[in-house]
Amino acid sequence: MRRAVTQLFEKEGDEAAAWHAMKMRGFYFMQEAVLDSCKRAGRTLEEIVLENA
Repeated sequence: MRRAVTQLFEKEGDEAAAWHAMKMRGFYFMQEAVLDSCKRAGRTLEEIVLENA
């Protein structure tokens, strides 16, 4: 993720590229939050299954 964000900010001076980089940066952070939530849900489901096995 950090490498992708870095690549987005490498195009200095181009206003359109800067706006795109800002949007994509937000998308990458949101995507990471979603993945973290999925991991937590998976762990919770695993705990429930193990308790009831």
